[in-house]
Amino acid sequence: MLERTTLAQLAALGAALYVSLASACSGEGTPGAGGSTSAGAGGSTTSKSASSAAASTTGAFSTTSVASTGASVMTAACDSAFIDVDTPQGTLHLTSSCPDPWEIQSAHPVAYFMSVGAVAGDLHIAGCLAPSSFNSGITVLGLTVDPTQPGVAPAIIGSYVDASATMWLPTGTGGQITITKITSKTGEVVEGSFSAPASANGQTVILTGTFRACKIDDLQAP
Repeated sequence: MLERTTLAQLAALGAALYVSLASACSGEGTPGAGGSTSAGAGGSTTSKSASSAAASTTGAFSTTSVASTGASVMTAACDSAFIDVDTPQGTLHLTSSCPDPWEIQSAHPVAYFMSVGAVAGDLHIAGCLAPSSFNSGITVLGLTVDPTQPGVAPAIIGSYVDASATMWLPTGTGGQITITKITSKTGEVVEGSFSAPASANGQTVILTGTFRACKIDDLQAP
């Protein structure tokens, strides 16, 4: 059991940075310093405060749209970023960032840590089919991920939108994320795999996948 916060609280925090993902699937449109490490090495992390936020409520989630103050991340390493999601319908290959104003620092799937007040930061891995309008995308939350070295941590699916524009939300426990490469340096990549349950319309599936995500600025939410 996680000691620092509840699963429901972590899911709500994860929803905070992809309110645009929810709205896009509601029927309104087409669906710092540091270094990288491999096993055994360490590094440091930095964070950036959001310039503004506007809160709203969607179902059980309190969501916050955050205006980005981060610079655009354009590197050769980030050009290779992807998220492969293994679903009952097949593998979904995502190579774009999502339209969230924080995540558009990169044109490709992103990785960043987010902290809210005293709550320890969780690792966000997010990617979509397109940066502005899309019909599929995913956000995976790695809970209590060590930012200094590879390892295994609990995880939940923050949100998953399938090819039919159905949004799947986190459910239950037992999800896991495995980090094989971690970095605190913007423009490098975070690599690993995940497995976690998600539910929609009374159905539950286990989503698994692999990722190479572009590290963007970390976020200290207000």
